[in-house]
Amino acid sequence: LLQDLKFLDEKKVEGICRVLVELMACYGPQMSEICIKDGITSMTKITKIPKFLPAICCHNDAKQALLIPFIIDLISHENIVISQEAVQFLGGIFLDDNLIEDVLKHDDALDNLTNILYKQENVRVKHALWAFSNLSCSKTSFCDVFVKSNAFRRIVQLASSHDLDLQAESVWTLANAVTCGSSRNARDMFLSEEGAIISILLNGLKLKEQRLILNVLEALSTLLHTDIEFDFIGHDLAVTSHMNHLEAEQHLHG
Repeated sequence: LLQDLKFLDEKKVEGICRVLVELMACYGPQMSEICIKDGITSMTKITKIPKFLPAICCHNDAKQALLIPFIIDLISHENIVISQEAVQFLGGIFLDDNLIEDVLKHDDALDNLTNILYKQENVRVKHALWAFSNLSCSKTSFCDVFVKSNAFRRIVQLASSHDLDLQAESVWTLANAVTCGSSRNARDMFLSEEGAIISILLNGLKLKEQRLILNVLEALSTLLHTDIEFDFIGHDLAVTSHMNHLEAEQHLHG
């Protein structure tokens, strides 16, 4: 049924979701790992079609209301594939601000996702970074929490990873947080980690992904304009220096 989602309508998808949720959320502890993996893989496919997102977590259905806490628990599953699928699923529903609020009501959601950022499997870490990048560009209050979190500090570290995919996803997340958060969020990110956010964004220009470059330039512009409100001694000189660097980078990539 899920091989070609374009032939399905919202009602059919809602029915499929209800069956999958009943199997996964109600009988999860008794299910084999194969069944859990297949179930969450199916749900993740559905998240790739934005119009189907409301059908996944129907607030009027008591059984479907169990889905999000069940998925949050699966992030920490000892089976790497199941854990990875759970992270991808959340990354998908993070495209819907209402569903983000549903997830963030659970205290362990961000903790479980943050723990994945410290894992050895780069693919799983990449998916977690993608989930955070979707969170950071939402219209929710996530950025208020993010800039003070261990996740922020870890993503700053991952932005210097030797793995280019991890670098790119880290830069996406930080750039999104700057441009979509409040001016206070941008200020806090600028002042934390000794202003590392500027160097990270400038290095992001070297990754040569056009969409990422545009996002980075917007984030740098936001930071530089926000700096007029900063009173941290010495940062005005640092920003001027980085602005000259930025102009040189823009010329190179123009």
